[in-house]
Amino acid sequence: MKNIAPGNRLKVNKFSLIFLILVLVLTNRTGNSQDSVSYYVPTKKIEKHHFGFGVGFGLDYGGLLGIQLQYMPISNLSIMAAGGYYFVAAGWQTGMVWNILPATSKYLIRPKLKIMYGTNGVTMVTGKEEYDRIFTGFTPGIGVEFRFGRKKRNGLDIDINYPIHHPNFEKQIEIMENDPEVTGVKRPWKIAISIGYHLEL
Repeated sequence: MKNIAPGNRLKVNKFSLIFLILVLVLTNRTGNSQDSVSYYVPTKKIEKHHFGFGVGFGLDYGGLLGIQLQYMPISNLSIMAAGGYYFVAAGWQTGMVWNILPATSKYLIRPKLKIMYGTNGVTMVTGKEEYDRIFTGFTPGIGVEFRFGRKKRNGLDIDINYPIHHPNFEKQIEIMENDPEVTGVKRPWKIAISIGYHLEL
């Protein structure tokens, strides 16, 4: 049996120790890399929206059918303008909308309050064009947006408005009711409903 000199035994032990350290380091690094990949969950980014475009029916869209544009200087405030068409003439609407929940991709349902000024009264009589008129006034209202899509840019808007009619509108209704040649005069409802599609960018 051959004897190993102490110097050779020391060399063998050094190489074994270095090899063992390298194996442990590489194994530990590989394990940490796998753990970081397995447990990493990306954070979902919340996007703020600054512009809006809508198309729909009712006062919020300036007429029986129309479009609406919005600019949101801050997430809770929108400045809007709309243009549409009634049976007798074009209509319009401007206003401010307070978003109770901010206009971001975070919320699926967003309630809102608003005040608008524009066309909120129309009279029309078939065969009597002198009664075909539109009237302007203030209209407060409430609404809710149902957002959908990956970034919540698309939405269905439903609004309930309370038109404050100009006194001239009320006078026009009374004149029509007192005209013996006009029948079936119907006063408008106290509230008006708007429904539309709303895209935010």
